Amino acid sequence: MNVFGEKQAVMKKARRMLREHGWVALSSNIENLTYTYSAGFSKRFKYPEIFIVGVGTHELNVQLINDFGKLLKRGRPEPTSYVNLPGFPNTFALGPVIPQEQARPLAPFGTELLGQPFDAMQMFLPDPNGLFPWDAEVHPLYRDYQSALFEPPAGIAKPKAN
Repeated sequence: MNVFGEKQAVMKKARRMLREHGWVALSSNIENLTYTYSAGFSKRFKYPEIFIVGVGTHELNVQLINDFGKLLKRGRPEPTSYVNLPGFPNTFALGPVIPQEQARPLAPFGTELLGQPFDAMQMFLPDPNGLFPWDAEVHPLYRDYQSALFEPPAGIAKPKAN
């Protein structure tokens, strides 16, 4: 199958998923960095699309986006906050993508599927010690990969201990 045929197949499946579920999780690889992102949150929930950058497996990131979509069915987390997703022991952080125009070229299939500009946020995954890119002792790969394009949010409060 040629590149055009592959794109058509991906778009056909993505359109079906979008119709059936209200969103789809997609990935792109640019400059050896993987971006997994949602397409559909902005239309279905009037909520920014979510990007996960550079860490986690494709399968994990798709699961995180799908679980986040299920969370959106029950309510809307604040744009800069920490969230807990059912089935995951970790807390994840949400932060805005600034500038918004940087996200859209990284989501070519999502941009085509949505057919309009969209706002985006990044979901930050904690390192093995539960630290985020803005924490001083965070594992360097988590800081470097997750900060490769998007600036980590400033002033995000620590999550409250359970």
